[in-house]
Amino acid sequence: MKNKRSVIILKATKCFDRVVNSKNTKSISNSVFKFKYIPNKLVQTRCGLAVSKKKYKTAVLRNKIKRQVRMMMQDILTSNHVDIVVIVKEAYQGNTYQENKKLFIDLYNAIQ
Repeated sequence: MKNKRSVIILKATKCFDRVVNSKNTKSISNSVFKFKYIPNKLVQTRCGLAVSKKKYKTAVLRNKIKRQVRMMMQDILTSNHVDIVVIVKEAYQGNTYQENKKLFIDLYNAIQ
């Protein structure tokens, strides 16, 4: 039996744009990630993920980064009633997965 994910992925352009372009959007960042977030009225956290084609040329690399960041989200995120868009910066590639995960945790804890 599979465990249910505690994170809902923002896939619809309308939802994604609402988080990025809203007046109430708050932003926080470090060397590897940038979080844009707004409160929601749902029980669960919803997350979107942005990995730039300009910075990461090959689809293989972009997909690897997306897979790793989704795992970080799944392991860390709790239900704190926010919609988050995670923007991955170019420095992601220079660190190990564990270093990136620690930076993700630190940044996520800063928004609570």
